[in-house]
Amino acid sequence: WKMEPFKILETLQLAKADLDSLTRELAEITKKKYEAEKEYNKATLKEIEVARQEKVPATLIKDVVKSRLAEKLFEVRILETKEAYILNRLRNERSNVEILRTILSYKKEEMKDL
Repeated sequence: WKMEPFKILETLQLAKADLDSLTRELAEITKKKYEAEKEYNKATLKEIEVARQEKVPATLIKDVVKSRLAEKLFEVRILETKEAYILNRLRNERSNVEILRTILSYKKEEMKDL
């Protein structure tokens, strides 16, 4: 509560820049995630066909394909984790902005009383 209005405005400007940056980063990560999922799905279809040609029992195909594509699935999961992390950072930053706006409103009211 002891922040000066000018400092609050300065902090809000920095927060806006952070929000813009995080939004761009989120868009980039989400695009990469969808591309990785697309590649994983294509590879899955190919591996299912290969497993069938190899006469892998139907009950084991899913497990065989998963093990063969573990690295691709890992990439997808990493991108999902990064996406969730950035979303959480965005939420936190937005909460901080709301707190600063509330403090600024309070300061404005205080100044009216002077």
